[in-house]
Amino acid sequence: MTRLLALLLALCWTGPSQAQTFGAFFNGEQLYSYLTSDDDSQRIGARGYIAGVVDLHVVMVASYSAPRLFCRPGGLTRDRTREIVKDYLENRPESRQVFAAEVVARALGEAYPCPK
Repeated sequence: MTRLLALLLALCWTGPSQAQTFGAFFNGEQLYSYLTSDDDSQRIGARGYIAGVVDLHVVMVASYSAPRLFCRPGGLTRDRTREIVKDYLENRPESRQVFAAEVVARALGEAYPCPK
């Protein structure tokens, strides 16, 4: 999980102006504030962050570098994924102190668990 998160940060680090927004201390509280913001750019940024976590998960699982944390169904959209994460944060305010990438993985793991 640590390697997954480190790679996510490396992929999200696009430049100094983005570092403060999506740096190492981006937690569930900040993600939730972006998801519920009236500012379109913040909502789009949150959706992009979530999509990046999902994409990285796919790559890491495909390369056998990480365990499967959730099993994404076919046809899952970015908007639906955003709603799942937003609902998770609304229903579990204690999770807002957790690293944002971990919140995304937990929310999707709960919504789309893998068969055992």
